[in-house]
Amino acid sequence: ENPDAVLSALESLEKNCKSKFKQDPSAFSRDIMDNISGEWRLVFTTGTKERQKKSGGRVNYFPLKAIQKFDATVEPKIIEN
Repeated sequence: ENPDAVLSALESLEKNCKSKFKQDPSAFSRDIMDNISGEWRLVFTTGTKERQKKSGGRVNYFPLKAIQKFDATVEPKIIEN
């Protein structure tokens, strides 16, 4: 996999999400809550821009299983690592 291509795709997705949020914050938030429940595998992190400058890197890959579980269908909502 090409880290630069992955980061470029993520940056594009983030810009698109920010635009949709600005257009209708309530609808955007509802869409997130309606679709977030389940298990999500964390395979990389980009960190903050400040961290990227300090480390000289942009994307860190995790060769281990890191799962976050979200359940937005219950009260209180659940997030597990």
